[in-house]
Amino acid sequence: MPSANTTAVVDSATTPGSILPLAYGYVWVTGRRAAYFELQNTGNTQLDFTRIGFWILGEGEWDGCHEQWINNQLIWTSEWDDPTQFHFHRGCDAPLTAGLYPNSSGPDQNCDSFWSWFPAGTQPFCFSRMAYYAIFRKQWIQNPVSDHQNDPSNFADLNPIGLWRSLKVRIFDDQGNQTGYAFSTNPVWQLVDLRLRRKLFPEYNIDLNTGIDPIPAAVKSHFSWGDIWNTAQYCDQLLANGRRRFESNCAFASQTSRAAIQEQILKSFRGYTRKYGSQWSVLCDMPRSSVFTVTRSHIIPGSFKVDTKTVSKAANHYVGQFRDLLVPAVANIAGITCADHQNPILETATPHPLAQGDRIAIGGTDTIYDGQWTVSSVPSGSSVTSATLVSKGSNYPANVGAGGSVGLLQARFEKRAPTFMHQSSQMARGPVGIGLPRYLNRVPVTLDLATGTFDQVSRVCRYERDKALGLDVTPYVEPVAISLRVPLFASDAAGSGAVAAQIEPGDLVTIDEYASFAYQGTYEVLDPDEADYAPSGDPALTFSIDPSSGTKGFTLGPYAGPYMYDATDPNSATYSNVPGSDPGNDAQFTAIDLVDNGKLAFLTGSAASGAVFDLPSTGFSPQNLLAIASPQGYIEKGHVMHVIEECDVDANRLVTLNYEDGEGNIWNGDANLAAVTWLGDSTAASTYAGSDGMNWVLLELAGGEQICIGVGVLADSAQISLPAGFLWSQAFALCSPHDGYPNGNQAHGYGAYVDAGGKVHCVFQDGSANSWTTNAKALVFAWKNNSGNVTTQTTGGASWINYTTSTGFVLGVGLGTFADGTTIGLPSTAGAASSLQIFPTVHSFAMESNPAHGVGACYVDANLVAHCYFEDGEGHIWSADLDAFLLYYEPSGASGTSVGGISVSVSPSGVSVPLGATQQFTAYVSGTSNTAVTWEVDGVAGGNATVGTIDATGLYTAPSTAGTHTISAISAANAGAVGTQYVSVGTGSATGGGSTAQIVVTPLGPSILASATQQFSASVSGLSNTAVTWLVDGIVGGNATVGTIDATGLYAAPSTTSSHTITAQSQASPGVAGSATVYIGQVSATGPAFGGSGPARPVLA
Repeated sequence: MPSANTTAVVDSATTPGSILPLAYGYVWVTGRRAAYFELQNTGNTQLDFTRIGFWILGEGEWDGCHEQWINNQLIWTSEWDDPTQFHFHRGCDAPLTAGLYPNSSGPDQNCDSFWSWFPAGTQPFCFSRMAYYAIFRKQWIQNPVSDHQNDPSNFADLNPIGLWRSLKVRIFDDQGNQTGYAFSTNPVWQLVDLRLRRKLFPEYNIDLNTGIDPIPAAVKSHFSWGDIWNTAQYCDQLLANGRRRFESNCAFASQTSRAAIQEQILKSFRGYTRKYGSQWSVLCDMPRSSVFTVTRSHIIPGSFKVDTKTVSKAANHYVGQFRDLLVPAVANIAGITCADHQNPILETATPHPLAQGDRIAIGGTDTIYDGQWTVSSVPSGSSVTSATLVSKGSNYPANVGAGGSVGLLQARFEKRAPTFMHQSSQMARGPVGIGLPRYLNRVPVTLDLATGTFDQVSRVCRYERDKALGLDVTPYVEPVAISLRVPLFASDAAGSGAVAAQIEPGDLVTIDEYASFAYQGTYEVLDPDEADYAPSGDPALTFSIDPSSGTKGFTLGPYAGPYMYDATDPNSATYSNVPGSDPGNDAQFTAIDLVDNGKLAFLTGSAASGAVFDLPSTGFSPQNLLAIASPQGYIEKGHVMHVIEECDVDANRLVTLNYEDGEGNIWNGDANLAAVTWLGDSTAASTYAGSDGMNWVLLELAGGEQICIGVGVLADSAQISLPAGFLWSQAFALCSPHDGYPNGNQAHGYGAYVDAGGKVHCVFQDGSANSWTTNAKALVFAWKNNSGNVTTQTTGGASWINYTTSTGFVLGVGLGTFADGTTIGLPSTAGAASSLQIFPTVHSFAMESNPAHGVGACYVDANLVAHCYFEDGEGHIWSADLDAFLLYYEPSGASGTSVGGISVSVSPSGVSVPLGATQQFTAYVSGTSNTAVTWEVDGVAGGNATVGTIDATGLYTAPSTAGTHTISAISAANAGAVGTQYVSVGTGSATGGGSTAQIVVTPLGPSILASATQQFSASVSGLSNTAVTWLVDGIVGGNATVGTIDATGLYAAPSTTSSHTITAQSQASPGVAGSATVYIGQVSATGPAFGGSGPARPVLA
C-alpha cells in the first residue's frame, strides 16, 4: 500500500494528463494517490486529524466497489455505504458546464465536495474519464491507549486497498446490436472493448445516465459478430462444478501495448483471434468438426513434412502463476449452532486464528450459513476452536454438522503457483543407459494467468501442456507438426464443397489414409499462408484448376478434444480455499430466452439489512434492474413493533429492512428479495414508467409471447394500471410493506396483497380493532397470450401459466397463498425444478393477544414447505399466510441437463409409437450458434434393434418389442448439455377380429419429489374392455420400497431417490401393456443466492 503523509499533495503535472492503467474484471487495487491532506487546528476536535484523499483507479468507466479496506479493516462493501466519508466517481465524461466548484459526492464526474476541505488556493479537479474515489475519514489506530479526540497518536494515515469491479464493457448479440453496457468478466467482451478503445473507436462519449456512444456502422463492420457471440456464450457456460467456463480478471500498466494485453486475455480462455477480409473475430479452442479433408491428389509433391524436433524441446513442467479470487481456508468447520434470535457459534475442527472484528467467509456447508460474517467474540486461549458470529437475522438452522471451511476475507488475492507436470514427457527425455538410474528431465515454463481460481488455471495449464506435448498417458507418443501445400482451390475430399482457400487458423483439417497412412487423423491449422508455388522437379505437373491461381501452405498441429478440460480435481491443489467465496454471481439466477438473443435474468434470495446483492457477472447492467424486498425475519431487540419503517431494495442493490416502535427505536432484520434484469435490443426489452409509480419492463419471449414485469411503491387502496394491452385476468401480483409511520398502536401483525382487480392492500392491526395503513411495494407479472400458446392450470395450491419458447423451454410462472406449514406443489413441466425461483411475502395473519416484535419467519424451505408467522420475542408465535411468486424455466417435456448458457430440449413429449413405426423428434438448442446434436436411444448412439434406432435427423424407428425408451439429443458444442424425451412403444396384439390393441401411459417420464404423488393415466385402444391393472416395477399396486399405485393410477413415491417403471396392464388381455418411467428426486438445500440469511431454494438432486 502507498505510504501517506500529512502534506497536501496535488500532482497536477503528472496525474490529470497521464495515461492510466487499464483493468478488466475484478481487481485488487489502491489506485494512484492524486491528493492528500490532514486537517489540523480546525477548532473542532472531532475534525482534527481527519485525512482527506483522492485515489485514481484507472482509465474509463468502472462499475463500483465490492470491498474497501483501510489499514487492514473492512470499512465499506459498496460505493454507497457512507456518502459522508466515501465517494466514488465512475470515470464518465465531466460535464462541460459543471465547473470546478466542489459539490459532488459521485458517481458523476463533477468536482468532488471533499476538495472544499483542502487549503485555499488548492486547485480541484474533475478527473474526466478517470475512475477515482475520495475518502474523508478520521482513522483510529488499532488498540489506542486512550479515547482522546485531540491526541494525534490515536489516529493513523489512510492506507486503502479495495476489491473493485473495473471497466464496464459493451455487450453485443450475434448481429452486432449492442444489448448491454456493464461490468463483465467475460474475456470476449473485454477483447472487443480493447480493440474499440485502443484502435477502432477511441473517441466516444461516456454519459453517466445515457451510457456510452454506440459504435458507428463502419466500425461495426470490422467484426465477425457471429463468431464473437458464439465464443462469448461458450465462455459463459456453467460447468458441472457450478463455475463459469472462463473468466478474465486483469490489470495492465499504462505503457502495456494493445498486443500484449490481448495476448494476456487470450491466454485465460484458450483463445485466439483471426481476421478474414476486414472482419476480426475472437475464437476459443473448443470441440468442433473438421472443415476440410486432404487426400493424396491435393498434396504438392515434396511439400509434406513431419517434424518432432520442436516438441522434443518443449516445456513439460508448467507453473500457473496467479492471484486467487477465492478466500484461503484457515480451518475446516466442525459445526455451527444457533439458538433462536441469538448469535451463531462456529466450531472448527482445528484451532483457528480468528479474532474479534474479523470479517470472514464461510462456504461448503450447503446451508444459509455460507456467506460473509463478522466475528463477535473469540474465547481466550492459544488453541481456540470456536468463535461467536454477529447475527444477521433469524431463521438460521439450530445445528449444522461438520463440513465446509472458514477463511479471512482480507487474505483474498493470495499469490499461487501450482505446478502441472507431464510425467511421460519428463521420463522420455531422461537419460537411458546401462547402469544409469532413470530420472525425470524437467523443462519449466511459467504462465502468468493474472487473477482467477485454481479451477480455471488448472484447466488452462493442462490444456497448454497437453496440446504441446500430447496426452500424459502410457504408452506415450509425442505429437507431430505437419507442413504441406495444396492448390488454393482444391476441393474438400469429403464432398462438402469447401475449397482450401477458405481454410483459416484454428480450423480443423483431416488427413485421410490416402494422403498418409501413418499420419491420418484430424489436425488444427496453425498458420496457413498463400503463395504462388512452382514445385521443382516436375514442371509438367497439372492441376484440376489453373496452376497460376497459386497454392496454400499449412502448418498443422495436434488436435484432441480430451485436453479441452472442463473439469478439475480440487484435491490436486496443494492448498484449501473457502468454497464459493469468490465475488459476484455466476449461477444464482434463472436466465430466460428473449427474441433476438436477448436474455431476462430473474433472481431471488435473501440478505441481511444493509447488504448489497450481486447481479449476474455476465454483463447485466444495474440500469436494467427492477427489485423488491419483503420481511423474512428480525433481530431481537426487545421493542414492540408498531410498523415497518422501511423494506426495500434500492437502485444500488442495497437491501433494507427496519422495524420501528414509535419511540425512536429502530431495529433491522433479514429480507427476501427478488430482482429482474435484462439484456437485449429494443424489440426484446423496453421500459415504461407509469403515472401511478409503477416501473415496467416490456419483454418479448423467444417465440413471440409478450409479457411485462413491473415494480412500484403505492399507497394502500391504490389501483395499479397495467401497460396497454395487458389485462388483470392475465396477471399475477403481490406486495409487501414499503414504508410506514407509527401511530401509537402496537401491531400484532399486518396483511399485504394485491387483489384480483389490481388494487393494493397493506394494513397493520393491533388486535383491538385498530388498523392503520402504509405504503406497499408491488411486483406484477402479466402476459398477453398474443401467441395463443399460453396455457393455464391450478396445481399445488397455486395458479400457473406455461409458455414454451421457440428454444424449446417451458417458462412456468405461478402465484398462490399458502398457510404456515403447507407444502407447495409444482406442475409436471417444472421437471427437475433446478431453475426454480421463489419470492414470498406475508399475506395475512391469525389474531393473537401478543404484540409483535417482528416477522418471525416468511420463507419457503428446501422441501417447498411454507413458513410464515409473527412472534413477540418471548416465545409466543402465531401463524400467518404467505403469498409466493414462483418461476421456473425448464426444458420442454422431459428433463434435460443445461450446461451454463447451452441448453437442449427435445419435442414432442408424451409420444407413443406402434411397434416398428417411426416418429420424428426435434432438438432445440439455445445459448450457442452451433445447434448440431447427436442422437441416442437409451444411451446408445443411433440406437439399435433392441431399443429402436434414430438417425441424424432425429427420425426414430421403434423396435419390434414393447417398452419405454429414452431419446437423448446431445449438444455438439458441449456434450454436457443434453435434452431428453420418452417414447412408449406399443405392446402385444389382442385376439379377436385381428385388431391391434395398445396401451399408452402418460406422462411418460415425470420427475417428482420423494414422498410426492403423481397421477398416471392409461389410454387403451383396440379393446372394448378398457380396464387396466397398475404395477410398479412389476409389482401389482407397488409397495413401500418402489412406491404404491392405486386403481386410479395415483402413484405415491417412496422416500428415497430412484427411478421406477409404471405399467398399465390390460385386464381383458394381460399380454397388452403400456409403461412409463418415473424419476424420484430429493430436494437438497443450496446456499442463499446472495450470502444473506434466507433459506435455500429447492433443487432436485
